[in-house]
Amino acid sequence: MSRKTRNLLTLFVASFMLLLLAVSVSAADHGAVIDSGAFGEALNWAYYEDHALVITGSGEMPDFGLLSIPWNSYREEIVSVEIQTGVESIGGFAFFGCVHMKSIKIPSTTKTIRNSAFQLCSGLTGDLVLPNGVEKIEAGAFDGCGFYTVTIPETTTYIHGYGFANCSLLIEFIVNADNKNYTAYDGVLYTKDCSTLVTWPKG
Repeated sequence: MSRKTRNLLTLFVASFMLLLLAVSVSAADHGAVIDSGAFGEALNWAYYEDHALVITGSGEMPDFGLLSIPWNSYREEIVSVEIQTGVESIGGFAFFGCVHMKSIKIPSTTKTIRNSAFQLCSGLTGDLVLPNGVEKIEAGAFDGCGFYTVTIPETTTYIHGYGFANCSLLIEFIVNADNKNYTAYDGVLYTKDCSTLVTWPKG
């Protein structure tokens, strides 16, 4: 075996070990797995003892009925949701009524947040900063959440007028200046040319 081949093999093994370490550290951060499963075409979920729900894999998340959500048994216990890189959409009703959820992590690979995905997640407060990569926010996606401000990234091309309905604490929309479809004036969300009012903060 040549020195170059040995060096490449050593580098590969080291990279693989670092990946395994990163995965184990991530899991250790949440403690033991309480329940887990597969769903969609190539997605997995795991619910941990610290009440974190972690979604991994690749591709689009399917839409759900209220009784078909895989983690439905833990809906009122979940305090955080971490959607990892590779997940391309958040399915309709995926986290509906997770009233004790306090934090969400959405990756830049997620393009669409579907109908009622986070509806009635009233424990979600503070400032929501959507990552660059999110393109569509459908009806009721964040209906009834407790955010104070919402920041829309450059990549967003569609926001349903009821995407942030009943967010009674919301005081301001902020839009990335490079977004070609939307803008905010005095915290109110408009189309870029200000010809159409999309939605306004209720707080």
